[in-house]
Amino acid sequence: MELQTPSSRADLVRAAPSASGPRLVRFAAVQPRHHDGLSTAMLLGPQGSGAPLEGLHNEDIECRISIEQVPAGTRSPVRRPARTHEILLALGGSFQVLCGDWQTTLHDFDCCLVPAGTPRVFENVGGQSARLVSIVVASIDAAHAQQPGVARSSELKPVRARGLMRLVPEAFLDVLSPRDLYLLVGPHDGGRPGVRHALGGPQRFLVALARTPLGNGPAAHIHRHSDELFLVLQGRYKITWGDCCEHSAELGPLDLAAFPPGVNRTFEAIADDSVMLPVVVGANDELQDIVWLRAIEEQLAARVPALMMQLARLIGLRFIDREESAA
Repeated sequence: MELQTPSSRADLVRAAPSASGPRLVRFAAVQPRHHDGLSTAMLLGPQGSGAPLEGLHNEDIECRISIEQVPAGTRSPVRRPARTHEILLALGGSFQVLCGDWQTTLHDFDCCLVPAGTPRVFENVGGQSARLVSIVVASIDAAHAQQPGVARSSELKPVRARGLMRLVPEAFLDVLSPRDLYLLVGPHDGGRPGVRHALGGPQRFLVALARTPLGNGPAAHIHRHSDELFLVLQGRYKITWGDCCEHSAELGPLDLAAFPPGVNRTFEAIADDSVMLPVVVGANDELQDIVWLRAIEEQLAARVPALMMQLARLIGLRFIDREESAA
């Protein structure tokens, strides 16, 4: 499907017709590259990389997403990136990660950040073959290396249980996010008080972990300037898009969907114990980049007090008509 490119950022919401949608990568159709005892399946890469999905709307931020199949006892070659950060997330098994003098062990859904300029090696120290998700991102600030860090999935608190978010009615939060959303990686100098990301990374790049019960997902929403990627880690999801969510597709484990800016979209878990990795490319604060169509405002107004709707607008939630500009 060919996606239309708006003539300016101010036209993003107006320019994306409901027929525009995501580019999909089916993991089962990806041909892996075998090397050094590993099997690497690249899902996303920059233009000319040969990946099934090449390039994003935010062209100044190069991003690669790969799935590493690592046999038990296998150790990766040393990677020493000069200007790229790497995010590693374990899918089963146990992985030892060494970054210079720093090291950690990752278990299921644990995540670590390897800053630019830091040599890294990983090894599967578990008893069976397991997978790692590797996200490599290069941006204009990648040379400003941070310290390596780890986010333990067992220690993270969902957004709804943090800070002032605990005081917000559930009906209101159902618009903002899926249930049990964990913030993994965000700008090292950004974030909102009480809901900062666990790991500080490059500018305009956000990674979260969504554990969504059957039938759960956020309200349909639009990213004005940023690309949004949905990588399924476990279970199955239905993604829908279009002004009336009239288009849909199902995603299984390790399938990837990439939405350009300006498209109304959402997702819903259609299997128990579903886990997704939403990645936002091109925004430091996701909430500032999101708008909802007027129909969502009407649904929300029917469920929460009028005062809550006034507060929603005060904190920056925006509800628009499709013909309005995103400016």
